Amino acid sequence: MKGNKNYKLFNRVLALFLILGVGPTLLLTIVFNLPLDFQIREYRMIMGLLLILSTVSTLCLAGLITRLLKYPLNQLLHAQRQVRHGNLSFRLPEEENEELQRLFDGFNKMAEGIAEATQQKQSFAEQQSFTKLASKVIHDLRSPLSTLKVAYDFCNSQVSSNPKCAKCAELTKISLKRLEDIAEELLTERKILSSPSTIFLHETIDELLLELALQEKYPSLTIQKSYHNVPLQISAEKNDLKRAFTNIITNAVEAMHGNGNLTIATTIDNNSIRIDIKDTGPGMTPEILEKVLQGGFTYGKANGNGIGMTVVRDVVEKYKGLLKVTSVVKMGTTFHISLPPANPISN
Repeated sequence: MKGNKNYKLFNRVLALFLILGVGPTLLLTIVFNLPLDFQIREYRMIMGLLLILSTVSTLCLAGLITRLLKYPLNQLLHAQRQVRHGNLSFRLPEEENEELQRLFDGFNKMAEGIAEATQQKQSFAEQQSFTKLASKVIHDLRSPLSTLKVAYDFCNSQVSSNPKCAKCAELTKISLKRLEDIAEELLTERKILSSPSTIFLHETIDELLLELALQEKYPSLTIQKSYHNVPLQISAEKNDLKRAFTNIITNAVEAMHGNGNLTIATTIDNNSIRIDIKDTGPGMTPEILEKVLQGGFTYGKANGNGIGMTVVRDVVEKYKGLLKVTSVVKMGTTFHISLPPANPISN
């Protein structure tokens, strides 16, 4: 290390100073105590040489001391600039010199404290922002929820006289339940405070597909299911999975303009539960697919904002899963989601 090399050099120059600096000085002191005539006749040249050697060694030692003092100061100044510019992960290197290492350790501990305090401050600010947003969303949901409840009551009362109202009532009931669950989740912050529950994957997907079918918006859409031969359980919040699957399914249906095949398959793959959602839409090039997966980018949707893919990725990461996407232009796109099972499974 640079600091260690400097200190080795310091030891060598110090030895040189003792030999060529202190030693000659002692000899000069002895010589000056001799009789004057003897000094002038025999030792004039020796005295001059020793004086030169003593002066040179003293200057070398002074320069090295200055250099050694500048090294830790420059290191500390560089580290201070890094922290000031936001690089809170910067740490000073280890040194073999004990005193220098203690100095660097002190700075590193201070930097760690600053990083931890900054992280706590950021987390607190994010939590406050989330709480304010949740309160606003819940407040804004009250009015449409009340309207939907009135619509549901009316449709439900007309079921006996008008069978067509049955689908409308069922769809309204499902939508009301989802909105109420979202409001409750925001209000109680269950994402942070509670443990995930065990849910049946196939039932969760069926609920989403039933809601899609009840809308009757896509009469030319064909939905195919290929489930694993035994029920699959996942430890997660049902609303989280519904949110992720809904974004994928909605994007697939809109990419096909409601006219195509949507296939949802579940299987066991390397002790993980894999969900494949495939469409027969226009597909995407590798460049477009990469942008879509990063989030904040939409493709093929007039009113899209790119948030959906961010939601999907966040949900998969939250439950320690894996997300892969394959797409072929003019053939379609397939989302592959792998999630850990709630209980040990066998093929």
